[in-house]
Amino acid sequence: MEAKAVETQSANYEKIEVAEALVRILEENNVEVVFGIPGAAVLPIYKHLAKSSIKHITTRHEEGAIHAADGHARSSGKIGVCLTTSGPAATNLITGLYTAYADSIPLIAITGEVESWKLETDAFQEVKIVEIAKSVTKASFLVLSPERAPQIFQRAFIIAKSGRPGPVLIDIPLDVQKAITHYHQISSFELKGRRPSGEKEIIKMAVEMISSSRRPIVLVGHGVILSTATQQIVKLAEKLKAPIVTTNMAKGAIPPNHPLYIGNVGTQCHSLRGNHVFKHADLVIAVGCRFSDRHTGEVSVYTKGKKFLQVDVDPKEIGKNFSIDLGVVSDAKEFLDEILRVLPERKRIWHSEILDEIEEPNSYPKKLFEIISETLPKDTIFTLGCGLNQIWAGQFLKVHGERSYILSGGAGTLGFEIPAAVGAKAANPEKTVVSIVGDGGILFMGMEIATSVKYNLPIIILLLNNRHLGLIRQSQIYLYGYEYEVNLELDGRSVDFKNFARAFGAEHIKVEDLKELKEVLRKVWKLEKTVIIEVQISPDEFASMGTNIENIKEFSTEN
Repeated sequence: MEAKAVETQSANYEKIEVAEALVRILEENNVEVVFGIPGAAVLPIYKHLAKSSIKHITTRHEEGAIHAADGHARSSGKIGVCLTTSGPAATNLITGLYTAYADSIPLIAITGEVESWKLETDAFQEVKIVEIAKSVTKASFLVLSPERAPQIFQRAFIIAKSGRPGPVLIDIPLDVQKAITHYHQISSFELKGRRPSGEKEIIKMAVEMISSSRRPIVLVGHGVILSTATQQIVKLAEKLKAPIVTTNMAKGAIPPNHPLYIGNVGTQCHSLRGNHVFKHADLVIAVGCRFSDRHTGEVSVYTKGKKFLQVDVDPKEIGKNFSIDLGVVSDAKEFLDEILRVLPERKRIWHSEILDEIEEPNSYPKKLFEIISETLPKDTIFTLGCGLNQIWAGQFLKVHGERSYILSGGAGTLGFEIPAAVGAKAANPEKTVVSIVGDGGILFMGMEIATSVKYNLPIIILLLNNRHLGLIRQSQIYLYGYEYEVNLELDGRSVDFKNFARAFGAEHIKVEDLKELKEVLRKVWKLEKTVIIEVQISPDEFASMGTNIENIKEFSTEN
């Protein structure tokens, strides 16, 4: 990696505390908000943060802080930042680091640490967080040199954003924070060598492969969103007259009403139309897609009768999960810009008749998400964690906007959805933000409702209450033939979510049927208050899924 600092003035060094240098570098990198919880090992940083232009939002749990920073990053395209003290506060970030790492989200997680001379003494709240975090970060730094600290801070931003994005952890001992360093402002960084573009010979091979195919299909992955290449991917499909399908992480990248867009492909968060058209393709042009197991299912079925052209900025992803026919290591946008200049245009749409063969069964969840799609503003941002609610959303929710569908895709983190919504609202105060969650997931990080209320960041929490761990119950019944310890009722009743909401200063509305839900949504999104809308779902409503894209068990039960 080459990184060239571009200075707009002569290097006039100041002698300042490392903690102040950190805050200044956050400001220089256009950080507008930091999520965190003050603690003893980061008080020097908070002293300078209090005097800065950066807003701080105190969450109710450190995991909530990093998920909020994640939601802020995903919805804005900027780098999210969180700040916590040492020990258990630092270890509470690990789930959030894993969540961001799995989905390639740029984050900076800053942790305090005991004084450097206390390291390796098992001091109070000393933990080797850098070692713990290595497997779920792009890089982790223990800052021991005050003189090198500013360079490490700037380097963390470069690493988080360049190439394949991801989280970076910076651990700073208390005495280092208070130490004096030499600092001078650097206005910006030029990044070189981190976003490789396709070579001419590779582009020629890609054009030949596409031109020789009869039934090409464009598969859009999350990397297209990260690369801000959604316009280019649509132009590619339009030039080829080819159908467009998405992975669940890329939902919203293509307007749902685009005539070439078919839907998601996968074994869980799929559409029947998407899977059906995909299996008839003879060439898959996969851009920014890592072919995860929930997307492909059984690889032999997924790849049958197809060639694969895979484009990814990360060379480790090329052919990682199965052999592909041509791999291009490139940033998605740069590859698409190059190939669009030389690719011949097609005149024939090959998939129209195939679509006529598909009729999707009706179900209560389908109707539910159709109402959500039709009633809320088109630019609504949705956040999801894991469970049946995420699968139903992947199958039925219509999303408008490439940064409007925020979910824990790779990690499937319960508890992600509400703090991520808080972060998304902080980044997009003018938009409606809706967190879709089950009655199990809401109790993982539900305390962040208090953060939403305190900082006037109103969100809608759409609570789908089936009184069970629904996805696990479905797996127990249909995969293993039993049901055990998935009922969440308390002596035959649900958690009292009305008083739960009121305890945090939020509103609560219980909805008994779908007609009422439509009326409630029309009113609530204009209120600018944090509210839980509790929708009762039968525990026997299940999600369509299967082991491969040609073996999906469908459910059509209705309340």
